[in-house]
Amino acid sequence: MCRASVPSRTASVILRPAAGAGRACGGGTGCGELGRVSLQDRHMSVFRLPIRLIRERFGGDNFDDAGDWVDGWLRDRGERGYRIEYSFDADHANPWFHAMLMRIEGLPDAVGEALRRRLAEEGLGDRVE
Repeated sequence: MCRASVPSRTASVILRPAAGAGRACGGGTGCGELGRVSLQDRHMSVFRLPIRLIRERFGGDNFDDAGDWVDGWLRDRGERGYRIEYSFDADHANPWFHAMLMRIEGLPDAVGEALRRRLAEEGLGDRVE
């Protein structure tokens, strides 16, 4: 089992400031960077990248390179202002099933599906039909 080589913490990173971030807020929805929206109201797209595929593509434990690749893909398409959270699923006894989970807040479904297809093409995700 290779649990020791897989970080077990969750990182929450905002890669780009949201529109209007830093402005004074009157307390309504849209307040500040994330607004006052309940967790149930926020749409989260989840992408599961097998750790074995990240290691094959980027070498070693270069999980940040996988995150940078996704960020670059989104930027190249003019997609900005998403909150991206990373965590690791290493609960399974077989390391083959360990994965980095990327949760992207507010990603439109069409962009999410395009990203899923591109991850598969790049060898970082499961094949999408």
